[in-house]
Amino acid sequence: MRRMTILLAMSVMSIYACSSQQTPPEQATALATAPSLASLKNFVGKYPAEIKLWESPPLQGRLRALLGEHYQKFLVNMQVTGPLIADGNVAYVTGNKPHSGGSEAAIFLAEIESNRIHVWLMVNEIMTEYHEPGPRIKLPREVETMVNEMQPMKGAN
Repeated sequence: MRRMTILLAMSVMSIYACSSQQTPPEQATALATAPSLASLKNFVGKYPAEIKLWESPPLQGRLRALLGEHYQKFLVNMQVTGPLIADGNVAYVTGNKPHSGGSEAAIFLAEIESNRIHVWLMVNEIMTEYHEPGPRIKLPREVETMVNEMQPMKGAN
């Protein structure tokens, strides 16, 4: 009976280990060496265009890597933005393409402590999510409301 209990416990632990989300070592290494997002705290309250936020380190290279061919569309959809906002450990910006707020938009989030970025990009009313490896960033209430209003969300990368 004791042997059966031990085998059952080991089976449950192995199933849990297989199902838990883990960042592959090569992605964890790349993320650990990514430029720190801590400098974003200095820009809270400023508009991305005024500080060239998307075209400067630490974001330009990371956004290009994350979004690939969609980086330029992100820039277009961030032409009309609010300022960089901080909500606890998360800094974010919301934006849209001029005169296309309902169908062309973007949301950028940076979790400072974990050094990860997350982007939602809406193109032709279809929302796609892009994020660096790791657990999902806890959304500030304003962003959560926006994402829910932009449903149905299609696509995830």
